Amino acid sequence: MDQEIRNRIMATFLGRSILFIKREVARITAVVTTLAYYTRTNLDHSGGTLEINDKSHQDTRDRGLFSLFKEVVDIISSNGQKDINVVYHETLYNENKTDNMWTYYFHPIDNSTKEKFILFFTKRPYKDLLSSETINNLRLFNKIISTRIKIKEDIVAKANLFLEKNLKNKKFMAVHYRGTDVQKTISGYPGIFKKASIQSYFSEIDHALDRGYDSIFVATDEENILNLFLEKYGGRVIFYPSKKSINGQAIHKSENDRRQNGEDVIVEVLVMSMASFLLYGCSNVPTVVKYLNPQIPSKNLDLIKNS
Repeated sequence: MDQEIRNRIMATFLGRSILFIKREVARITAVVTTLAYYTRTNLDHSGGTLEINDKSHQDTRDRGLFSLFKEVVDIISSNGQKDINVVYHETLYNENKTDNMWTYYFHPIDNSTKEKFILFFTKRPYKDLLSSETINNLRLFNKIISTRIKIKEDIVAKANLFLEKNLKNKKFMAVHYRGTDVQKTISGYPGIFKKASIQSYFSEIDHALDRGYDSIFVATDEENILNLFLEKYGGRVIFYPSKKSINGQAIHKSENDRRQNGEDVIVEVLVMSMASFLLYGCSNVPTVVKYLNPQIPSKNLDLIKNS
């Protein structure tokens, strides 16, 4: 074996070893911090009232709607016997700081049904995009949402009307493609996520269409990505008329239509949760889809083990 081949083998071995170490460090860190957090909270047997606000975990002013939603689910999961109030005044969705953003889209937290959750070995959902990859997590978070969090009726009605008009009696798959600021998110998960190409999505969709799907519901934050799907699949593509980025700027960071931007993404999530299959990448949006429907068959193309 010549030296060049030996060098290539060594480089491959080192690369895989570094990747493995990064993954293990991330996993061990998550387990240790989770254990410490839930050990402390599970020693607290008191009830009382807890307010979730702009400073509960970190500043809310630069975060997407479902990052905040997951924060609420997270805090309820570790404080299940408390009355919970949610008050957000400084978010990207607030029309003004006197409003409580939560009430735009959701009813107050239902405090009539409270339960203590024992979660010593469950990863916290907050800021963890891997929380949607474990069925036990999904079932837990679905239970919390179904018993304590209720979306406003007018938003649910818009999702149902869209389904009735566009997807009634159709077998459809849901595709969520996140563009804009996705690389910033992926960079926080070294060795775990890698942004899949649009061709990877097309390949998966082609296989799905061979299995009898009638339509493809596409949710994306970039207009040019939506156009690529339309060019490829034409009339099979169904999409909600939400605002799309034309300049790479994340929609939820737009100064315009703040409240509407939040409503639109909730409608899209409700529609996606009714699909027969979910194809997605690194984002809180499909994570919440799976919270709403833990049984939905799905594939995360950005997850390296699925590449």
